Amino acid sequence: MKRKKLEEKEINTLFLAGAFGNYINPENAKVIGLIPDVPAEKIKFVGNTAVTGAKMALISKGTRQSAESLIKVVRYHELATDPDFNSEFINAIQSQYQTVS
Repeated sequence: MKRKKLEEKEINTLFLAGAFGNYINPENAKVIGLIPDVPAEKIKFVGNTAVTGAKMALISKGTRQSAESLIKVVRYHELATDPDFNSEFINAIQSQYQTVS
């Protein structure tokens, strides 16, 4: 299960961005297995990072260099392209609902 592989790695910071990050309840997301069970202080809500980051990179050479350094250490996982995500997500919701009912 891919989710388990992610949980096995040490996570320093979990960034939640965009509309997803703005509206998600991290505790509920952990319960259903959407995000790893990391301490709340490691979860950062960063809003619309694409537009802000693009503006910063255009204005500052230092910011562009920092972004290039981050490319080497950041790991990105696109849930929509994971063939198992939908079924894992639905199963987690159903099992959580059954334990609460």
